[in-house]
Amino acid sequence: MSTQYYIEVNGRREGPYTADQLRAHWNAGRIPIEAFYWQQGMEDWRSLREITPLLGSSSSSPSVRRYSGARGSEPVSAPMQKLTWVALRLTFVFAVVSFFLPALSINIPIFGSVEASVFEMVWPKEESGDQKALSMPKPNLRELSKSQKDLDEMLERPGVLICAAAMLGLLAFYAVGLLWAFFGFIIRIRTPGLEAFWLVLGCQYPLLMTIGSKMTMNAMRAELTREVKTESDGAFAALGTAFMNNISVAPGPAMWALMAAALATLVLSRVTKPA
Repeated sequence: MSTQYYIEVNGRREGPYTADQLRAHWNAGRIPIEAFYWQQGMEDWRSLREITPLLGSSSSSPSVRRYSGARGSEPVSAPMQKLTWVALRLTFVFAVVSFFLPALSINIPIFGSVEASVFEMVWPKEESGDQKALSMPKPNLRELSKSQKDLDEMLERPGVLICAAAMLGLLAFYAVGLLWAFFGFIIRIRTPGLEAFWLVLGCQYPLLMTIGSKMTMNAMRAELTREVKTESDGAFAALGTAFMNNISVAPGPAMWALMAAALATLVLSRVTKPA
């Protein structure tokens, strides 16, 4: 199969062209020397000046070249393309690291606090009886999915649904990240649609988890408040309300940092995406 080339001029990308087609467009003056080109296997778009000797004598084409396509924004420079690749790869590396950093922090008065990474929630470490007695257990996604009754009761709360969507989105982020790494590190080509989907999944978790946990806590406080008004033992219910007011569930700092990195990379990748 012959090599195929893509051309970018004034932000507009066209192709693929065979070498003969590209040479014909060049010699006809339809491609300016300021254009960029890309072919499979290249990490970045490169200046067409690098291959003009292969396209034919410049004297056979107009000294001032004009592009026949529609005008658009200024073409994305090769350094910007390289910067995008660096940002994408750094985001992937940080995503791998964040898989082992605390993704969720839970603080419950009297019982204490616990932090859990995605790795620990998916593959929990077996603890001895003494360890279980002395510390609050970490969230276990596998055990939660096995208890259908508890799962049904939890999913009746809108806030819990949002938290569940955030966690599923985070798991999808890591799964899609592996697929992106196949294209980005092995095949070494950019996949704009996959990039955008992956990075959006990386942005959603801390926001949705914060919103969902607050909604859940507020709903539980409201239930206890109603019990204070109806229960004969109002002091006990009031104590429960005070207890609930001090419970906190929040994303780990690493997740906020991951969101910032994914958001910045998403903006950069949209600016420099291939056609």
